[in-house]
Amino acid sequence: MGDNRPFIQDLSPLGHQPMVSDDCEFVLVFYGETYNFKHFREELSGKGCQFKGNSDTEVLLNVYLAEGEKMLDR
Repeated sequence: MGDNRPFIQDLSPLGHQPMVSDDCEFVLVFYGETYNFKHFREELSGKGCQFKGNSDTEVLLNVYLAEGEKMLDR
């Protein structure tokens, strides 16, 4: 039987959860794996977003901050 657990992208302290937005208004706990998070990270970086770590959770939080619920359409 295979291992179907999500792959942890960032094991450093910068990837620890819960992930909190810089203004402490939003908190995200995410158990899953975002396969295209690198695409979103590059897109947000191009718009000036700076990341502290290499976590897909941090990327998801920042996509939400940038797009709100519209992110779910992507």
